[in-house]
Amino acid sequence: MAEEDSKLKRFSGVQVTPSTSRRGSGNWWGDEPINIDEALFDFEELRRELSLATRQSSRPNSRPTSRILAASRRASRQIEDVEEDVELGDVANVHGFDLEEYLQRSNKDAYNSGIIPKRIGVSFRNLGVSGTGSGYAVVSTFLDEFLNLFGKSILERGWEYGSKAVGKIWDRSGGKGRDVKYIIQGFSGVVRPGEMLLVLGRPGSGTSTFLRALTNQKREFTRIEGDIHYSGVPFELAEGRYRGEILFNSEEDIHHPTLTVQQTLKFALSTKTPATRIPGLSRDAFVQQMLELFAKMFGMKHTLNTMVGNSFIRGVSGGERKRVSIIEALASRATVNAWDNSTRGLDSSTAVDYIHALRILSTLTHSTNIVTLYQAGEQIYREFDKVCVIDSGRQIYYGRGSSATKYFESLGFHRNPRSTTADFLTSVSDPNKRKIKPGWEDKTPLTPRELEAAFKSSTHWTALQEELTAYDEELRSGRDARDFRDAVKQDKSRRSGKGSPYVVSLPRQIWYLTKRDFQLRLQDKVAMSSRFFNTLVLALIIGSLFFGIDRTSEGTFEIGGTLFFNIVVIGWMQMYEAIDMTVGRSITSKHTTFAFYRPSALVLAKSLVDLPILMVQCSLYTVVLYFMAGLEVNAGKFFLNLLFVFACTVCLTAFNRAVGAFSRDLNAAIRTAFFGLHVMIFFTGYLQPEGNMKSWVFKWIYWAQPLTYCLEALMVNQLEGVFIRCSEDQLIPDIPSASVANKVCQLAGSEQGTEFISGTDFLQAAWGYSRSHVWRNFGINMESPEPPQGSTRNGRGTGTNRPIPHAPPSFRKPGRSPRRWKADSPKPPTATMTKPKAAAAPATPGGT
Repeated sequence: MAEEDSKLKRFSGVQVTPSTSRRGSGNWWGDEPINIDEALFDFEELRRELSLATRQSSRPNSRPTSRILAASRRASRQIEDVEEDVELGDVANVHGFDLEEYLQRSNKDAYNSGIIPKRIGVSFRNLGVSGTGSGYAVVSTFLDEFLNLFGKSILERGWEYGSKAVGKIWDRSGGKGRDVKYIIQGFSGVVRPGEMLLVLGRPGSGTSTFLRALTNQKREFTRIEGDIHYSGVPFELAEGRYRGEILFNSEEDIHHPTLTVQQTLKFALSTKTPATRIPGLSRDAFVQQMLELFAKMFGMKHTLNTMVGNSFIRGVSGGERKRVSIIEALASRATVNAWDNSTRGLDSSTAVDYIHALRILSTLTHSTNIVTLYQAGEQIYREFDKVCVIDSGRQIYYGRGSSATKYFESLGFHRNPRSTTADFLTSVSDPNKRKIKPGWEDKTPLTPRELEAAFKSSTHWTALQEELTAYDEELRSGRDARDFRDAVKQDKSRRSGKGSPYVVSLPRQIWYLTKRDFQLRLQDKVAMSSRFFNTLVLALIIGSLFFGIDRTSEGTFEIGGTLFFNIVVIGWMQMYEAIDMTVGRSITSKHTTFAFYRPSALVLAKSLVDLPILMVQCSLYTVVLYFMAGLEVNAGKFFLNLLFVFACTVCLTAFNRAVGAFSRDLNAAIRTAFFGLHVMIFFTGYLQPEGNMKSWVFKWIYWAQPLTYCLEALMVNQLEGVFIRCSEDQLIPDIPSASVANKVCQLAGSEQGTEFISGTDFLQAAWGYSRSHVWRNFGINMESPEPPQGSTRNGRGTGTNRPIPHAPPSFRKPGRSPRRWKADSPKPPTATMTKPKAAAAPATPGGT
């Protein structure tokens, strides 16, 4: 017997009592007896053989072998836990890493360095969450989808916002509002610092809403009622100053798929690195130390350089992605954590290790953890201090986890010996699974209201009220709240703002976000390569359309078309920014809730990352189109053209991002972005000159968009300072024998007696463009597109000049005014669009 006991003691380092072995000798499976002692011994021998094979393996990070070893260790723990409780020291060693010893050492170093620990709990009385709704959902028909193409959903959204605003005003004025439905009601409880609360209930019973209410995560359709505070800290501050300290982690795994696990976690750790650290520990060293800690805790060292991935991009597995979400939430270093079904996607052994680690963190760091689980094994259940059971939005039990089973059995519910405690508590609220003891059919409460009444008349409710009163007495001194405020202030950077929930300052947030956005762009090779490939293809197509423009008066319209497409096509390609902003809104919402960064920092960082990428894209497109179309071969004109193309693209990118930020969903974002760009294109002045616009609305759109100013600059840049030869077909009268001195070109800005038209005169006569507007317009594009005061644009020519209906508007290029060529000059200036031949020299006034 002594020999058998010694063998059992060696099994995973957990001692098994002799009574345990005797108990195992009487089990049967079918017709064969089962000897648990022999099975444990064989299992231990298998574990030792696998361990020896792992040490001899040449692959240190062999994933299949490490999984088998981990499974053997966890399975051995699970078998032993059926017989006896596992001590905290036995489960502290997770994946070969002693978490408890590390945290004890870290706490000691922090205490010696004068770092104040953060300790707050949660207490709530009569907590309720209510909402209003229509109670029905409208199914879209073909007609609805067809009308949505023309903006029906946008109008409906505007009507919805207006109705809500009127409803709020009506409610405040004493009017009768819509029907209110309570999602949860009448909840009371307290979770002290260092405690863990397990929330159980069927899907749809209100468990997630309960967690959101405790962390002040309001939704647009809910209103939180009751008394909630965090160890004396007001409930309202959970949404403001202490948003990053009171955390709600949803069950969805939302991450950037093209980032690696290491990049994702390093970003989270960098934005939450405290300003006050252990002496000698730099920011980078702190981030690296915490990254290694979490990687060892959750067995993620082998996946650090693997992409996170999603449903479309290959990356880590679903369970590993869930662990990334858990680590990201732990990296926020929040004091109160609410975990909504955080074990979804994890295998049973990993879920046990996760809850064990959470238990150690709660005990040693005095953090408060509230967890909802739909399936919790016995090992997981025993790690929690308290349990709350919910049935259809009503609290039917709150108290010690060890007393829950006895309480419901006292009400007449029968527990299956094979079911776990968590399953039994959840089945109480399920009419299809719960079982009533014989003879208790008429005594056992069955409806949610009856179960709630039974709980509030029990001794557990009385004990809860006494605990709440005692906890309030403990908080009268206000010491916990003061220490918490001092600890949060100690964590924050001095430049982050007194009332700011963010740990690092705004410049650091922009720096970290800029690094992350560069990583996102460069690692998404498919999107980056397709962007430049499409740019090159479109440049070749547009360039072939305007290849070799005729440099006469007949080519002025084609020059305008070339410059128009030069600024429009790249801006049109930026349409995906509206889609990206809409799709990435969930990640941004999550990170701002975690207080990682400000939304403004994200916008600024994206704009900084855009600059080099857009410059390369605009350069590639402009170089091909500019020289294929045969525009002015002049370095100054080329680079000024490139500058305004780049500025216009930046403006259109910002417009598309704004559309994505304000759109409700992806469909609305795409439709709004396309509609907005088409409106800007139509009222740029290329299709309809500003002087021909009849309504002030059209002119307002003309002045309030960047394309107008950019196109003017490009036109002035090309035509200012050059002379345009009038083609034979545009000379009036069309008499071959008539002298040039007696003819005039029908192009705006022309003068009698010459076949050359000054580009400056043409722009001024047709459009009122001036070279003095170039840098003014550049400044407008960099700021806000407001119409300048006292504009000289009137769209009218002088004398016999007529505006060409389709000639594009333009800017003037700064420089000297071109010399006006007169009929009596011996030859036209050399800066011409078409060099005149000797035979075509203009005649003198006395010529025939």
